[in-house]
Amino acid sequence: MITARSLSRAAVLVLAVGVGAAASAVLLDQPARAGDDAAVIAEKREKYRKTWTEKNHMLYFDLVYGIDKGPKEKPKLDSRWAMEDKHPSAERYKGVQFMAKFSDAKLENSAIDVMVQKFAHKTPGSQNPNISIPLDRAGKSVSTASKQEMIDGFYEDRSKSFKELVKDRCVPPKKAKTLGPAEMFASVVGTDENGTKKRIDICVWMGDKSSHTYLFEATYIGLCESKPDAFGPKVEELLQLTKELKNVPD
Repeated sequence: MITARSLSRAAVLVLAVGVGAAASAVLLDQPARAGDDAAVIAEKREKYRKTWTEKNHMLYFDLVYGIDKGPKEKPKLDSRWAMEDKHPSAERYKGVQFMAKFSDAKLENSAIDVMVQKFAHKTPGSQNPNISIPLDRAGKSVSTASKQEMIDGFYEDRSKSFKELVKDRCVPPKKAKTLGPAEMFASVVGTDENGTKKRIDICVWMGDKSSHTYLFEATYIGLCESKPDAFGPKVEELLQLTKELKNVPD
């Protein structure tokens, strides 16, 4: 049985690999008024979340995106996905916003672990407000405000996490066309230092009023041998059902 605890372990697994066209908009409620105190905003945000949960949506921690699972009697999303939006590092404007795990009892020691992180572009009030993050394996820092730098940097960093790459199955950074909010896509396939065959799909996009970059990573474990591409559509489905929400209470 998959629980929030198991998802947290999955998050650690994905983080161990390294650092951590907009979908159709949906309107609901009105944004919090300037001057609202923290308690009032928290109450509005919880109400907002509850409203969408009742519509069978799974929301990111920041409430900016939601996954439309479809009607409960006829769901759009495969029921083998377990999802979690409450990670210890989650904050409204940065950190892990969403985690998911796809598994099946018939697929022993196999799973897809998904993690979505959020990076601000600037630090308000700083003398050097532009934010860059270091990618140790790639040996460089990348600007969080540049989709190209982010996808190139993480592709290189993740590639160097493998002991051996299957180069003809890797997908260098390119524009994403059918992956929900994702604007850039790349994929790395190979064997890690422990001899485990893995595939890591990487997507990035701008969101939250274009002031942040989202990094989506799906790590396939134990699904890369007999049918290496059989489960790619599951991740594509998850992204296609991800919708940008509007008028999120701030």
